[in-house]
Amino acid sequence: FISNTKMQAKTAKYWIEKLGLELLPFGIHAKEVYKSSDVIKKDGLPSRFAGDRIMGSTLFMLIQGKAKVGLHELKADELWSYYSGNTSINIHQFNKEGKYVKH
Repeated sequence: FISNTKMQAKTAKYWIEKLGLELLPFGIHAKEVYKSSDVIKKDGLPSRFAGDRIMGSTLFMLIQGKAKVGLHELKADELWSYYSGNTSINIHQFNKEGKYVKH
């Protein structure tokens, strides 16, 4: 556990280097830190999945300044955690009925 106070004293550059984050094409830094070795076969998944899927994974992401993660369709649940910084995260959702919700 790292306290929020200690994290705020560190720069983005520090965390990028410390965690070994890589710059992705859309301007954020990320690293996969866990990937399950278990696989769920396509025939055991809902029809929205085109093939086999791993059971789960975890990513560390660092989003700076005006960087944005583009709209994309989620076929599985995602969990976001906010640790530090003087910004906010907005999640934009269009539900199955096409209704817009901002979280």
